[in-house]
Amino acid sequence: MNDLQKLILAGGFLLLSGGIVLLAFDRFGSNSPIRFLNVERNENEIQKAERQLTEADEYLRQNSSESARKALDLFNSVLSRNLGERLNQMSRYGLGLSLEKLDDNAAALEHYRGLKLDQDKLAPEMRDKVDYSLGRLLLVINHETEGRSLLEALLARTNDGRLKSKIHTAFGQFYLARGDRQRAGENFNIALKYFPENLQAEIGRANASSGVRRSMYYEYYDEYLTGNSHLAPADRRNRTSNQVRETAYEGGLRAYRSGRYQEAVELFGRVIRDGGDNAETEKARYWSAEALHASGRGSEAYNTFERVLSNANSSMDQPALVRMGIILYQQGRLQDALNKFYRASEDYPNGAYTNRALEWKKETEAQLREHDFLKNYDEQKREEKLPPLTPQSNAEPAAEPARERDDRVSEAPVPANSARERESEGESESTVMFEVDGKTVSLSPEPSVR
Repeated sequence: MNDLQKLILAGGFLLLSGGIVLLAFDRFGSNSPIRFLNVERNENEIQKAERQLTEADEYLRQNSSESARKALDLFNSVLSRNLGERLNQMSRYGLGLSLEKLDDNAAALEHYRGLKLDQDKLAPEMRDKVDYSLGRLLLVINHETEGRSLLEALLARTNDGRLKSKIHTAFGQFYLARGDRQRAGENFNIALKYFPENLQAEIGRANASSGVRRSMYYEYYDEYLTGNSHLAPADRRNRTSNQVRETAYEGGLRAYRSGRYQEAVELFGRVIRDGGDNAETEKARYWSAEALHASGRGSEAYNTFERVLSNANSSMDQPALVRMGIILYQQGRLQDALNKFYRASEDYPNGAYTNRALEWKKETEAQLREHDFLKNYDEQKREEKLPPLTPQSNAEPAAEPARERDDRVSEAPVPANSARERESEGESESTVMFEVDGKTVSLSPEPSVR
């Protein structure tokens, strides 16, 4: 045997001896290196799986089919690795939620029912989640008896006010989808008593009040899995709060157009209370004032228009000025009305309502000149005993503005027999016609206000 063969033989013997030692440690030693490596590998896999579940959890909070499919892939990835009962249950439950988002109710129902069959292996929290989601989905697909039974049993056994609130929200959504606004509203109100920060119940109550039937899937995700999200709770509340305000604003416009002015005022009030000085709040103030005026509450309407002017947002200031001027014009306060029309035209020379403001300004100036002339003539008549005048001015009381047909603010109407119309008939805007001793004369006094 040469030296090379001896070296190879010695190396093989060492490798064999090392393998035997490692096997012995793995079999009999509690601190086996192999066992340690396996444990470390499993821990890394579990941590990776938990990160994937958190990522899937975040995707489920987004309202898009693409996000739901990404969540579905992540849940399948975790489930396929079979990393333990707890992770498997969370993955199966997440699959059901993802499939609901993708409108595959049959597949979602299969996952929920599979978890329900193994409910003895579920932790109490997961069992409540399964019962809640299964019961709610059964209501969605109109299996009312089974769904109601599950949710009522859960309602009876839980002491969690937040869960009770979610159950009543599910009932409210069910009745709302059926068109039973009264029972829907009652359940949403109960939900808010159990948990006042339940924004889904707030959305539902607004929908029930305005008659909107929203899908029962609408933003119905709420900490189903890990409870941890990259989206901060405050940001999540702000996002849903904006949806509440949008729903209330749309409902207010519908109520206003339908002549339900008090309901419109209440819905616009929710938008105003929940928002800052942004464009939507400004529009809600404006339309609240319109609804108040339409219901005969003129003083409140005028004060609300003033609040449109006094806040930081100026997006609705010009139409509010025009509307305030029209109200003052109708009350006979012509000088005050003229001041509003002047501001609306001078402060916003390129505004959408500038032409209307100018037309009303001309009309109001014509009325003021006529009033000033009549006042002067009456004084002169008392002194010189002149014959009475028969006014033949073309000016007539202004018509009430047309009501808005969409969510844009209506422009003020052109005043009846405006200066522009009189010019087309051969009269100057400042001319006033009178009959004196059977003869028609025209007078053109200087305007009192510019």
